[in-house]
Amino acid sequence: LLYGYQAMAKATGCDDDPETVRALGEAHAALNSSPCDLDVAEQLVKRYQALVRRPSSSACQRKPGREGLP
Repeated sequence: LLYGYQAMAKATGCDDDPETVRALGEAHAALNSSPCDLDVAEQLVKRYQALVRRPSSSACQRKPGREGLP
């Protein structure tokens, strides 16, 4: 799931946004921690999803040639 949203972030240009990059790192770290606190990981993944899915802003612009992607 996280990698799918990472691909979406790249397609929409959000992969360069510092806030989105930080959210991805936090979600990834939480999911790979041992033991994994699922409640925390879920909230961090949801935060990352929200950032990637937010309406276009100056930080997230579609990259040329990616028009067919969500």
